[in-house]
Amino acid sequence: MQRMFDQVRAEEFPFLEGQIYLNVCSVALLPRCVQQAYGSFGPMVNGWNGEKTRERLYEMANDTRRKAAQLMGCMPGEIAFVQNTTQGITLARQALGLQPGQNVVITDAENYANCYQWKNLEQQGIQLRVAATQQGGFGPGQIEPLLDERTGLVSVASVLFETGYRTDLKEIAALCHSRGIPVLGDVMQSVGRIPVDVSGWGLDFASTGGHKGLLCTYGAGFAYIRQEMVERLTPATASKESMDHTVPPALIGSQPLPWHPDARKFEAGSLNYMGIYGLSAALDLLLGLGSQAIGRQVLALEEQLRAGLDGLRVLRLGPVGGKEHWSGMVIVYYPLGNETLVRQVLEEHRIHATIKPDYIRLGIDFYNTPGEMEQTAKALRQLDERLAGQR
Repeated sequence: MQRMFDQVRAEEFPFLEGQIYLNVCSVALLPRCVQQAYGSFGPMVNGWNGEKTRERLYEMANDTRRKAAQLMGCMPGEIAFVQNTTQGITLARQALGLQPGQNVVITDAENYANCYQWKNLEQQGIQLRVAATQQGGFGPGQIEPLLDERTGLVSVASVLFETGYRTDLKEIAALCHSRGIPVLGDVMQSVGRIPVDVSGWGLDFASTGGHKGLLCTYGAGFAYIRQEMVERLTPATASKESMDHTVPPALIGSQPLPWHPDARKFEAGSLNYMGIYGLSAALDLLLGLGSQAIGRQVLALEEQLRAGLDGLRVLRLGPVGGKEHWSGMVIVYYPLGNETLVRQVLEEHRIHATIKPDYIRLGIDFYNTPGEMEQTAKALRQLDERLAGQR
């Protein structure tokens, strides 16, 4: 298995030679296949000379939709293309049509994409309820006390972006559905790195952008809308792309809108076809490796890294519960006021990670290697010794 990942790294990520990239939880580096897709898009479209360009691009998008559905564990008709996680969450918010007096439940560790727009609804009389996480994570015990007959949605992440805690969304969905409450999952930090099964988890909505585990650039993502929700909800926006067929403007006053019978009804206006073309290449790579195999590789590397960091004196690993909550994201806390030293040590070892004023976020992906985990553990131990020497 390791040989397969080593071969893919050599073919798709040769530019990583001599450096350790552990910043995928911030932004992906593009594999060669995605770079080539972006580079070939313009010549490909120009070569059609305007002959059925829109139809050909839409056919490509629908092929990519099938691949996205396979990775997400759902039907192609439950996938709608969006620009980013925020837009996918917005689709659900607008379609649900929450009313004054209702409430939405999130946690205090959600990404801004799954936080700000719910807070913004308070001006419309919709209450935001925030569950307090405990030791970096949460479960039904933190969510249940906030639910009541006026709860319109529970919206939480599959992996918390600042702690690395992997949520049991199936458990959360079961709790909410027992009370008739829909559930939205922000899967941005899991899809492409950790297996996702939106249908098996029982989610009603999910959303992701393409610039992290999906190995693409900004502006190309997709949302999941469960078929029951597709049939029940009406989008807040409408365009030609939302319709199964067109109705002449002269007749629109006397006929209902002929919506697509699937999640395409939530796609308003022309799609980001170039972004989707790159996404298609990335999905080919991910599906070829297999989401289960990728997940095993990522978690095996995390286990190696954690073992190599056992016994630290000053640095502290963020608590994430048992292995079932690991996500390939390792948080290492350090004392405030030492960011310059942290950056210096990581730069000396050519390690790229997310550095905040009091923690380092290490995002592991399938192209990382056991040797890199060993080198990263060595670098952090050196940092730990230097911090201990300051005391």
